[in-house]
Amino acid sequence: VSVSRFRQHCPKPTPPLVPPSLPARAQLLVSAGWDHTIQVWDARLNRSVRSIFGPYMCGDALDLRGGKVLAGSWRHTNPLELWDLGSSQLLTRLPFYQPEQDACKVYAAKFGRGTLDKFIVAGGSGSTPCMKVFSENGELLGTQLLSSPCYSLDTVGLSDARLVSVCCSAEVHVLDMSKPS
Repeated sequence: VSVSRFRQHCPKPTPPLVPPSLPARAQLLVSAGWDHTIQVWDARLNRSVRSIFGPYMCGDALDLRGGKVLAGSWRHTNPLELWDLGSSQLLTRLPFYQPEQDACKVYAAKFGRGTLDKFIVAGGSGSTPCMKVFSENGELLGTQLLSSPCYSLDTVGLSDARLVSVCCSAEVHVLDMSKPS
C-alpha cells in the first residue's frame, strides 16, 4: 500500500506509521497489546484462532517469521521472547540483561530481513535506552546505548548494504552492520 493510498483510508491526521507488508499468500496475522496476549488471526476465518498469554506489548515489538513469533514486552524481567506459532509455547527468552531495574524495557523488536535474516534487533525506553542485536539463536552480539527512547526499528539487508534504522524520540540512527566494529 502506498502512503498516498493509505492516507485515503485514514482521512484524520494520524501519527506516522507504516502499514504491514505481507506476502500475497499470507493467511495468518498476529496482533498484541496491553492485555498480555498475542492474538493469532486467520484471514480466511476473519477471527482469532489462538492466543499466546504473557507478552505485554506497548510498541512496535511483534514480528512473525517461519512459525516463530518474536515478542518484546515493556517490562524488566524477560522482555524479549520467541514463541512457537503452532503450539503457542514459549521457545526461548533472549538475554536482554539489565544492570538495574527499569534500565531499558523493550518497545521495538524485529527479525532481520534480507542478508540480515540471521539477526534479531530490539530496543526500548527506560533510564538507559538502548538497542541490542542478537543472533538468530539468541546470542547477544552487541548493545548500542541511545540518548532517547527507541520507539521503532527496522532492517535493510541487501547485498551491498546491511543497515538497521533506529527511530528514537529525539533522533534517528542508521547503523551499518556491514562493517566490523
